[in-house]
Amino acid sequence: MNQFKEVFPPIPSCNSCALYPSCVRIKLCPSHLDACTEFMRKDLLQNLHYMMNRYYQTWKKKKE
Repeated sequence: MNQFKEVFPPIPSCNSCALYPSCVRIKLCPSHLDACTEFMRKDLLQNLHYMMNRYYQTWKKKKE
């Protein structure tokens, strides 16, 4: 099972990516078999922004 601990090493585009270092791509994960693409990064950032906004709105309602 140690094989599931192996991750893909960072690539040059990781240096300027807003998701790095929280983006962890596990080698044996079926959804991570493709290389990191612009579409994948945009999708992950969109999901991150959605979740941040959702948590902020929840926090804001509690303060009211």
